[in-house]
Amino acid sequence: MESDERGALQRFVRENHVHYDVDPEEAMPEGENEVVGFDVRLLASHDGSLKDPTCAKCTSLLSELRGFAARVVASAGAESFTEIVPEPGMLYQSTESRDTDEVAVTLRIRRDEHEQRPEGASEDRRLAAMRKYLESLGVPRHT
Repeated sequence: MESDERGALQRFVRENHVHYDVDPEEAMPEGENEVVGFDVRLLASHDGSLKDPTCAKCTSLLSELRGFAARVVASAGAESFTEIVPEPGMLYQSTESRDTDEVAVTLRIRRDEHEQRPEGASEDRRLAAMRKYLESLGVPRHT
Protein backbone atom coordinates (compact mmCIF):
# COMPACT_ATOMS: atom_id res chain seq x y z
CA MET A 1 0.00 0.00 0.00
CA GLU A 2 2.87 2.38 0.79
CA SER A 3 4.24 1.98 -2.74
CA ASP A 4 0.78 2.81 -4.18
CA GLU A 5 0.73 6.05 -2.15
CA ARG A 6 4.28 6.89 -3.20
CA GLY A 7 3.46 6.17 -6.83
CA ALA A 8 0.41 8.46 -6.66
CA LEU A 9 2.52 11.26 -5.19
CA GLN A 10 5.19 10.82 -7.87
CA ARG A 11 2.53 10.88 -10.63
CA PHE A 12 1.11 14.12 -9.24
CA VAL A 13 4.62 15.63 -9.24
CA ARG A 14 5.23 14.67 -12.88
CA GLU A 15 1.80 15.58 -14.23
CA ASN A 16 1.71 18.98 -12.54
CA HIS A 17 5.36 20.02 -12.78
CA VAL A 18 5.62 20.35 -8.99
CA HIS A 19 8.73 22.07 -7.65
CA TYR A 20 9.58 23.90 -4.46
CA ASP A 21 11.55 26.75 -2.97
CA VAL A 22 12.64 27.51 0.59
CA ASP A 23 12.70 30.78 2.53
CA PRO A 24 13.83 31.19 6.13
CA GLU A 25 11.30 32.59 8.57
CA GLU A 26 13.05 35.10 10.79
CA ALA A 27 12.20 36.74 14.08
CA MET A 28 14.04 39.53 15.86
CA PRO A 29 14.28 38.63 19.55
CA GLU A 30 16.53 41.01 21.44
CA GLY A 31 17.36 42.96 18.27
CA GLU A 32 19.05 40.09 16.42
CA ASN A 33 17.68 38.19 13.45
CA GLU A 34 17.08 34.57 14.33
CA VAL A 35 15.78 31.87 12.01
CA VAL A 36 12.76 30.31 13.73
CA GLY A 37 11.52 28.19 10.86
CA PHE A 38 11.34 27.71 7.12
CA ASP A 39 8.65 28.19 4.51
CA VAL A 40 8.74 25.47 1.88
CA ARG A 41 6.56 26.67 -0.97
CA LEU A 42 5.22 23.95 -3.25
CA LEU A 43 4.26 25.14 -6.72
CA ALA A 44 2.30 23.27 -9.39
CA SER A 45 1.19 24.11 -12.91
CA HIS A 46 -0.83 22.74 -15.77
CA ASP A 47 0.42 23.05 -19.29
CA GLY A 48 -0.70 26.43 -20.49
CA SER A 49 -1.81 29.51 -18.64
CA LEU A 50 -4.53 29.24 -15.99
CA LYS A 51 -5.66 32.87 -16.62
CA ASP A 52 -7.85 33.42 -13.54
CA PRO A 53 -7.39 32.20 -9.94
CA THR A 54 -11.11 31.45 -9.67
CA CYS A 55 -11.38 29.35 -12.82
CA ALA A 56 -12.33 25.70 -12.33
CA LYS A 57 -8.92 24.46 -13.50
CA CYS A 58 -7.05 26.68 -11.01
CA THR A 59 -9.37 25.88 -8.12
CA SER A 60 -9.06 22.17 -8.80
CA LEU A 61 -5.27 22.29 -9.07
CA LEU A 62 -4.96 24.27 -5.83
CA SER A 63 -7.19 21.76 -4.05
CA GLU A 64 -5.11 18.87 -5.39
CA LEU A 65 -1.88 20.62 -4.35
CA ARG A 66 -3.23 21.11 -0.82
CA GLY A 67 -4.08 17.40 -0.71
CA PHE A 68 -0.61 16.56 -2.01
CA ALA A 69 0.94 18.77 0.69
CA ALA A 70 -1.08 17.04 3.43
CA ARG A 71 -0.03 13.61 2.16
CA VAL A 72 3.62 14.68 1.99
CA VAL A 73 3.56 15.99 5.57
CA ALA A 74 1.91 12.77 6.81
CA SER A 75 4.15 10.46 4.77
CA ALA A 76 7.29 12.29 5.90
CA GLY A 77 6.20 12.01 9.55
CA ALA A 78 6.36 15.79 9.85
CA GLU A 79 2.95 16.54 11.39
CA SER A 80 4.38 17.59 14.75
CA PHE A 81 6.55 20.36 13.30
CA THR A 82 4.93 21.33 9.98
CA GLU A 83 1.90 23.50 9.32
CA ILE A 84 0.15 23.82 5.97
CA VAL A 85 -0.42 27.55 5.69
CA PRO A 86 -3.88 28.46 4.41
CA GLU A 87 -3.46 30.63 1.35
CA PRO A 88 -5.98 32.28 -0.92
CA GLY A 89 -6.17 31.06 -4.47
CA MET A 90 -3.51 33.02 -6.30
CA LEU A 91 -1.71 32.61 -9.57
CA TYR A 92 1.99 33.14 -9.95
CA GLN A 93 3.86 33.54 -13.20
CA SER A 94 5.88 30.39 -13.60
CA THR A 95 9.58 30.59 -12.98
CA GLU A 96 9.97 27.54 -15.20
CA SER A 97 8.00 28.54 -18.30
CA ARG A 98 6.87 31.98 -19.47
CA ASP A 99 3.51 30.83 -20.79
CA THR A 100 2.46 28.97 -17.66
CA ASP A 101 0.90 30.05 -14.39
CA GLU A 102 1.29 28.26 -11.07
CA VAL A 103 -0.57 27.83 -7.81
CA ALA A 104 1.25 27.47 -4.48
CA VAL A 105 0.89 25.97 -1.02
CA THR A 106 3.30 26.76 1.80
CA LEU A 107 4.55 24.28 4.38
CA ARG A 108 5.84 26.11 7.46
CA ILE A 109 8.47 24.03 9.24
CA ARG A 110 9.31 25.06 12.78
CA ARG A 111 13.02 24.93 13.47
CA ASP A 112 14.18 22.43 16.05
CA GLU A 113 15.29 24.91 18.69
CA HIS A 114 16.80 22.16 20.87
CA GLU A 115 19.03 20.83 18.12
CA GLN A 116 22.69 21.49 18.72
CA ARG A 117 24.21 22.05 15.31
CA PRO A 118 27.92 22.26 14.78
CA GLU A 119 29.24 25.72 13.94
CA GLY A 120 28.78 26.31 10.24
CA ALA A 121 26.03 23.69 9.79
CA SER A 122 23.88 25.03 7.01
CA GLU A 123 20.56 23.33 7.51
CA ASP A 124 18.07 22.42 10.21
CA ARG A 125 17.51 18.65 10.41
CA ARG A 126 13.74 19.05 9.99
CA LEU A 127 14.17 21.06 6.82
CA ALA A 128 16.78 18.57 5.59
CA ALA A 129 14.37 15.67 6.19
CA MET A 130 11.57 17.42 4.26
CA ARG A 131 13.88 18.29 1.39
CA LYS A 132 15.13 14.72 1.22
CA TYR A 133 11.57 13.38 1.15
CA LEU A 134 10.44 15.83 -1.54
CA GLU A 135 13.46 15.04 -3.68
CA SER A 136 12.84 11.30 -3.26
CA LEU A 137 9.46 11.94 -4.89
CA GLY A 138 11.14 13.72 -7.79
CA VAL A 139 10.23 17.26 -6.66
CA PRO A 140 13.06 19.55 -7.77
CA ARG A 141 14.08 22.64 -5.84
CA HIS A 142 13.82 25.87 -7.78
CA THR A 143 17.02 27.82 -7.36
